[in-house]
Amino acid sequence: MKSHKPVGWKSRRPVGEPVQAVEEPSGYLFDMPERSGARELSGREQMEAFESDSRAFGGLFRVVDAARVFGVADGTVRTLIKRGRLQTVWHFGAEWVTGDAVRERLANPPKTGRPRKRVVVGA
Repeated sequence: MKSHKPVGWKSRRPVGEPVQAVEEPSGYLFDMPERSGARELSGREQMEAFESDSRAFGGLFRVVDAARVFGVADGTVRTLIKRGRLQTVWHFGAEWVTGDAVRERLANPPKTGRPRKRVVVGA
């Protein structure tokens, strides 16, 4: 019967050898970036900013809710966001899709299917 160990697996230490304690480094491996002059918003200020953006952008959708509206997986919506095809804003540590972007995509859905072959005449 074959072993279920991954290919190339080797023991890191001989059997019976005691395990050595490893000291944790005292500092970071890199310097932490300096914080910008922006201060943390209070809970009330965060809520006001969220409400303001919601009014300005025609509502805000969570990524999973936008995916449900489009009838696709939430990973597809995240790909659209990464490619810059959906406008988003950040609030409460999460990305929100703007209602205007959702309505625009529903009004102008992308073409589906394979592109038609071009016929080259006289080539």
